[in-house]
Amino acid sequence: MVSRKTNAEAIVLAALELFRTKGYSNTSMADVGRACGLLKGSIYHYFPSKKAIALAVLRYVEHRFDEEIFSLAYRETLSGTERLEATMAAMEGYLTSNSGGCVIHNLALEITNEPEFLPVIRKCFDAWIRALVHIFSEQRDEREARELAREVVARTLGTVLLGDVYGEKVSLRATARLIDFRDRDDKGG
Repeated sequence: MVSRKTNAEAIVLAALELFRTKGYSNTSMADVGRACGLLKGSIYHYFPSKKAIALAVLRYVEHRFDEEIFSLAYRETLSGTERLEATMAAMEGYLTSNSGGCVIHNLALEITNEPEFLPVIRKCFDAWIRALVHIFSEQRDEREARELAREVVARTLGTVLLGDVYGEKVSLRATARLIDFRDRDDKGG
């Protein structure tokens, strides 16, 4: 195998795809190396372990979510309904454009017994909940907005899981409609 020039980001992107499609436990360092065109030992120049790669993957996805999805919730030039729809559409686009679904969701299900991963996974879920709370706070008190945001996240993840189980394409817009936000927004609430 001829080694090709790579960098840490290329390793993270290859591992991201492998973790998403094969799972963390079923992905070896050799798998990551093959996906990058590196010998397994060369990966250790960039990351000391598979756990370190997984943490880098989680941080990479967290950053992408913040920049490309959650930031939509804070666009004050849009109405609450528009921000909610844009946020959910962006999340749906991410989840349905990648085979294997959401790597954070998958890793959360697979490796919750790994204490190093939980703070990063929680941070991502917290950012998602905060973004939704920001939208919902326009019409609800803080407690109700937080409860609703957690419910939307839970329903979204449940929808994705059912879609994976049944091999169906998911629509998160239906989840957004369930929260009765549009009615309050349209009534000037």
